[in-house]
Amino acid sequence: MRAAYRHGTGMPYATYTGHNGLNTRTDLGGLNLSTRPAVFIECGNMNNPGDARKLSDPAFRQRIATSLTAGLTTYLTGG
Repeated sequence: MRAAYRHGTGMPYATYTGHNGLNTRTDLGGLNLSTRPAVFIECGNMNNPGDARKLSDPAFRQRIATSLTAGLTTYLTGG
C-alpha cells in the first residue's frame, strides 16, 4: 500500500514521525483489535500548505484513490 501510494501520488514519506513513513502504534483499536489485515494511511499533512493544496484538489484525490486501489489489488492478488 505504501509503495503504491508513493508511486501513484509522488508524495514523499513522512519525516516528522516514524522511519520512512512507518510508525508502529499500539493505541489504535482499528489496527490492534482487527481480526483481518488492516492499514491506516495518512494521505498528507494538512499543516503542510503543499499537502493541503494537493488534498483539496479533486484530481489529486482521484490519484490517491487510484493508487490505493492499485495497492490493495496487488496485496489481494499476491502481486
